Amino acid sequence: MTDTAAAPAATALDLDALEATARAAAAMAPGPWFWRGNTDYEEPSLSCIVPRLGRVEVLGHCPVDRERDSFEAREYIRGLEDCFGTLAEDVKERYLREWLWADEDYEVANTDSRLTVTDERNVKQPVRDLVVYEVARHRGLPDDTKRDHEGIHRGNIVDVRSPIAQHLAAASADTVLALIARIRGVEADLAHATTTARQEMKRADVNGEGSATAHRKLEDAADTVHRVTEVTEYLDELLQGIDTCGPTDEDYIRHEEMLRSVSFASGAVKAALNGTAIDNYLGSEQAEKDILHPARCYFSGSALPVAEANR
Repeated sequence: MTDTAAAPAATALDLDALEATARAAAAMAPGPWFWRGNTDYEEPSLSCIVPRLGRVEVLGHCPVDRERDSFEAREYIRGLEDCFGTLAEDVKERYLREWLWADEDYEVANTDSRLTVTDERNVKQPVRDLVVYEVARHRGLPDDTKRDHEGIHRGNIVDVRSPIAQHLAAASADTVLALIARIRGVEADLAHATTTARQEMKRADVNGEGSATAHRKLEDAADTVHRVTEVTEYLDELLQGIDTCGPTDEDYIRHEEMLRSVSFASGAVKAALNGTAIDNYLGSEQAEKDILHPARCYFSGSALPVAEANR
C-alpha cells in the first residue's frame, strides 16, 4: 500500500506575500480563468473574460520569426552535423537559410511558437522576453538585464517579470493544500470554541448569573470566526482560477449545524458587548433570528463580516 503524502505545513505560508501576488495577477486578469482553444488551428490557452475587452489569453502562445543567432538555429545545425558530420560553411549557410525563410524572395520568415503571458495592457508578451537571469540576481544587476549583456555569461533563469507568471508559480498544488489544511484547522478550532461557548451560556442561564467564563469563551469564538473569515477570503481569491464555482446550496446544507452555532455564538457576543445580559439574550427574538438565519455569517469572500451581518 502506498503511503499518503502529508499535507504541507501551514506555518510555512507567507499569506501577505501570497495575497500581494494574487491581487497583482487579479488586477491584470480578473474573474474566472479557463482553458479554451481548438487544436485544429491554434494552441490551447488559459484565458479570462475582461470587461470591455472580451477574452484575454492569460497564458498562451504567439508566433515569432526565426532568428539566425538563436538557440534554435544552433540546435538545427548541430542536429544536421550529428547526422552528416561536419558541414562546410557554405552548406551550413544554405541549410540555415532554408530553415529561416518560408519564402526568402518575398521576405516571408518561418516562425516558431512562443509561450506568452498577458501584460498590464492585455497584450501578449513572450515569456522568454520577461525572464530574470540567475546571474543578474547574483550580481545585483537589474531584473530586466538582457542575455546579450556582458555580465550574463549563462542563460539560467530564476523568475519571470509578470504578476501572472509569478502568481501561477506561487499558487502551486502544495500551496493550495497548505491553505486548505490551515482552514480546516481553524474550522476545527471554531467548532470547539462555539461548542464550549454554548455550554457556558447554558450553565450561566441555569445559575441565573452572567458568567465571566461564558463571556470569555464567546469572545474567543468571535475571534476564531474572524480568523476563519480572513483565511477563507484569501483562499476564495487564490482559487478563482482553479475552481470557479463558488459556494453552492449543498455547501450551506452540509455546514448548516456549524453555521447555526456560529451565528448563535456571534449574536450572543454582540449582545454581551452591547450590555445585554446573557440570560436576557437566551430565548429572545434576536437569538431565534440568529439561529434561524445561519447563512448570514457564512464565511466566504462575498459574505459580510459577522459583526455586520448580525445587526
